[in-house]
Amino acid sequence: MKSLYVADIRQWLGDRPISEGLFAVGGMEIRIAATGAPFLSLTLTDRTGTIQALLFDCDSIPTEYKIGDPVLVGGTFSRRYNNINLQQVTKYSGSLDRDDFIAKSCRDIDEMWVGLLQTIGSIKSSQLKDLLLGIFLDEDIEKKFKIWPAAQEVHHPYIGGLLEHTSTVARLCEQSGQLYKADMDLLLTGALLHDIGKLQELDCDLTIAYTDIGGLLRHSVLGCFFVRDRISGIKDFPELFRDGLLHIIASHHGKIEWGAMVEPMTLEAFLVYIADDTDAKANRYRTLIDQQTASEQNIGARDYFLGTRVYAPKVVEEDQ
Repeated sequence: MKSLYVADIRQWLGDRPISEGLFAVGGMEIRIAATGAPFLSLTLTDRTGTIQALLFDCDSIPTEYKIGDPVLVGGTFSRRYNNINLQQVTKYSGSLDRDDFIAKSCRDIDEMWVGLLQTIGSIKSSQLKDLLLGIFLDEDIEKKFKIWPAAQEVHHPYIGGLLEHTSTVARLCEQSGQLYKADMDLLLTGALLHDIGKLQELDCDLTIAYTDIGGLLRHSVLGCFFVRDRISGIKDFPELFRDGLLHIIASHHGKIEWGAMVEPMTLEAFLVYIADDTDAKANRYRTLIDQQTASEQNIGARDYFLGTRVYAPKVVEEDQ
């Protein structure tokens, strides 16, 4: 059973030994030291974060590990370099609890799922409703969608993250769509399906990783392929809905340089893009604020995703 977490190690004030720490391999690279000797660099992960670990002075570099493998490590944590100097690494073959390695949404999965089905129930178009029900009532898709992360890192990278993100995007679109008189059926269908390609893009076991096809095509392309295939099985599906929905999925990153296949050209596509961007960035802000609450600093380091530093002042409670 796992007892030591990355967050525990990062709170240590000095160098400390580690004996049989259980982590998952998040990355692996063979590097060359200044002396010319090879050494192993591992990224170790669990539900609380990641930490680098280095293995020097080994007779042969172990190459049998792959991303997602559970390993037991022993060595010394270096406070100065904020990493672990390894003395031993062995593959772990005992029982595991995935909740020890990947964080979980703090929102109730079943409640979010009920909310998603209620959103589908509000759609008036029989063709769009048939499309959504055919997807989300598919037993395999339902099981996967409830637990899938929304990303490998940055926003909603945890169990239930995709469902949480999709639910929030749909809620934001309900408000903005009514305000700006959008086609609510098309808008909500696009909100619910904008990230459906992530079921193929990502793999989720002890770590979150890209699949081969996910790395090659990414989720917008995969989502368009998936939805177009599903639409082909629905008789008399309107071309206007088909084209509008595929455009929402293709453009939901907003800018070509941000990963969109095309920039939004309809009101509905624009509103899904804004909702998606808002929830992704707000979730990142929330994560960084929570992390800084446990630190001594009010302003954190610059975050590459947000493009800024986050200010999270400590609240001092006054004596009553």
